[in-house]
Amino acid sequence: MTCKALMHDRGENMCGLFAYEGDVNELDEFELTFQHLTHRGPDDHEILISQNKNASLCFHRLAIMDPTIKGHQPFLDSQTQTIIVCNGEIYNHQKLRQKLEKNYHFKSQSDCEVLIPMYRDLLLRDLCVELDAEFSLVIWDEEKKKLLAAR
Repeated sequence: MTCKALMHDRGENMCGLFAYEGDVNELDEFELTFQHLTHRGPDDHEILISQNKNASLCFHRLAIMDPTIKGHQPFLDSQTQTIIVCNGEIYNHQKLRQKLEKNYHFKSQSDCEVLIPMYRDLLLRDLCVELDAEFSLVIWDEEKKKLLAAR
């Protein structure tokens, strides 16, 4: 089994994310590694494992945009089963939301939720070009069985 993991831990006022290609329940050092990021997101934490256990996206949340439960990550696209986590700020999220809400029903006020419909329509590179943002993101593309990351 090939172990591919990505852990983001830069800065103090940001969320912490961890992505693993596989089921984190099979990763011996996962609990310790994930706890290492707790200081980054004291407001909540979540672990989402893809339906076929091909990927795990884990998130420690520092709730700034939409601090309600609706803004919790990882985000799951119920249509495609794509999973997205993002740490950062998307400055043009309102403008993007206005364009995207015709074809996507937003569930939160989180700036990062715009990534779900954007990823449906664009290649990752094009998605990143459209963002006016400071960010790191990880996407599990269930259809392609690929773990993608960008910042």
